[in-house]
Amino acid sequence: FSITVSDLVAAEESAWLCSDIADQTGANEHRIEADAALGYIFTMKGALPAARLHIERVISLYSEVNGAELTFPTPQDPMVVALGVYPLVLYAQGESAAANAAVDDALIHARALGRSFDLAYALSWAATHDNIVGKYDRSLALSKEALAICESNRSDTYAIIAKNQISYCIGRTSHAPELIKILSEGTESMRKLGALSMRSYFLWLLGEMEFSSGDSEAALSTLDSAIDHALQFDDRYMLSRLYFRRAEMLAGMPNAVPAAVTDSLQLAVSTAEEQGALEFANQARVRLAGAGGVES
Repeated sequence: FSITVSDLVAAEESAWLCSDIADQTGANEHRIEADAALGYIFTMKGALPAARLHIERVISLYSEVNGAELTFPTPQDPMVVALGVYPLVLYAQGESAAANAAVDDALIHARALGRSFDLAYALSWAATHDNIVGKYDRSLALSKEALAICESNRSDTYAIIAKNQISYCIGRTSHAPELIKILSEGTESMRKLGALSMRSYFLWLLGEMEFSSGDSEAALSTLDSAIDHALQFDDRYMLSRLYFRRAEMLAGMPNAVPAAVTDSLQLAVSTAEEQGALEFANQARVRLAGAGGVES
């Protein structure tokens, strides 16, 4: 629950309690469950080295003991959770090939389990990775598959997520106002449901669609809301990317202010460096070297 509402302080405290229990019981299922939760939480917080440590513990132990045969404290398979966010960690750390392989592993594992929610979850995270790295065709296909599963099983929250991602994949090139409306309303519906985890990601999608449709002012306002959310809730995986895209949008404005562009790029670099996000840091450094693309 704490993860869903983006109360990552409470979520981390609970996850460490789970880890203590795992230490006391020595049970593999307890250790896997605790590390899966910690890996997810640290990914959301943008603490990538810590996230990777716990995720890879899950992958190693689950594989070693055939975790699919274990009974876990919660209904969701923890390997699906770990593999879901693993590609995001790998990509941000500059390992794009490994991230793509991890997407494949996540989907293979979820399909093998034969459980509808686990598969919809894996498809949604794979689509998230693909949108971040620009693989929109695959993201669209994955999101459509996820939506079909959600509609068949009346999983309303993940159906909203799938519709949001579908709207983005199509709307980023078609610029259809109705798709921006679907994404905007879907993101707001998730907020009303209390589903705030990764809200900054969905606001980023909305901002990108607004920008591509020519509404730069709305796009910048949406990105500012995403940044505010990330800082308020410590939901920081997207934070460097948000600063980076904010700088690029500012640079394209008719009355661009070079100092504002540079400041945003510097924040992108410093945030990424703090997170251990090599790829995000390098992208921002390259742009910063061009003085934000704005003549002073």
